[in-house]
Amino acid sequence: MQALDPDRILSFVDTFPGAPRQVCDFLAGEDVRPSELIRAFQSTFSPDGSALGDAPWWDHAVAVAEGAAMVAESTASADQRMAYVAGFLHDVGHLVMVRIAPQAFHQVLARQADGTPFMAVERELCGLDHVRIGEHFARRWGLPEDICSVIREHHEVEGEITPLVASVVLADVWAQVLGYGYDFPTGGISFRVEEAASATGLIWGEQLDLLAQADHRVIARRREMGARPRTFPQNDANPLRALWVSVHGGEPTPLGRLLLEHRGYDVVHVAATERLEAQGASLVLIDSPWAEPDEVGDLVAALVPDGNAHVALLAEVRSGQLSRRRDPVSGICGIPRMFSAFDLRWLQSCPVVVG
Repeated sequence: MQALDPDRILSFVDTFPGAPRQVCDFLAGEDVRPSELIRAFQSTFSPDGSALGDAPWWDHAVAVAEGAAMVAESTASADQRMAYVAGFLHDVGHLVMVRIAPQAFHQVLARQADGTPFMAVERELCGLDHVRIGEHFARRWGLPEDICSVIREHHEVEGEITPLVASVVLADVWAQVLGYGYDFPTGGISFRVEEAASATGLIWGEQLDLLAQADHRVIARRREMGARPRTFPQNDANPLRALWVSVHGGEPTPLGRLLLEHRGYDVVHVAATERLEAQGASLVLIDSPWAEPDEVGDLVAALVPDGNAHVALLAEVRSGQLSRRRDPVSGICGIPRMFSAFDLRWLQSCPVVVG
């Protein structure tokens, strides 16, 4: 499709109402609860109810707002209220794109499988990216310069990262890992996480603790806002049990274990160097970063001889390789070793492996 006129998009931003009173009061330290703030945003952006494609945006906005505020609060590195508003609005440019150019936005989502950076696709289809749109929106609302900087820099930091930007960067990454938002790729994020963690003084273990707390807090906030509880596949005849099979030694990654446990799985670690016995499980993750699906077929057959399980090989994604793939012969799926909730959803959507 032909690229849209960037001036038309920015002019559309100017048609939105001004900042709700609750936003100014919240930033000024007045007694405005987060749920009131969110409802004020909803009445501004979706006066007639959510538009098609909006729901993931709202989930992501809430998750990043809650996570950024938790980082700011726990580290005392940034203002908690500023972090909440900045986190909520960091991707407001996406919401504008959904409204004015839904076809273009869905093309951006559809082209994630080929590995093209999504902001490059946005510029190609819309003439500008969601960061530029979001910054224009924030300035129209007269928001503090620090919040404008977060919106502008949460993907590409200009100079040294500030604690406020860092709190949103961390929350943005972890919200995506937890599955709140659109299915954008999470590959290549380790540097951003390390840089942001350094700016806030958070070590890895502390990040995991905050991530677990944030997941519970987002669920509670969504429930408070009347959203449906998130459901995960379950079969009473085959309870949620995940086997984490380490081919070359080592334990399940802390992030992987957290994701699985928060989705109702009982995680059982299996060392492939030991004698293997068949074990009932609905999910089998084989941790062998450089293996190929056809190289672990015997291992799968030993663990799930009836084939009644979703099986994935956790591997490092190589250059030119899709992050998710399914071997047509063995039926074994491949997902990144640093997998996200989106990778788990994709895996669960595939037919079960038949041995």
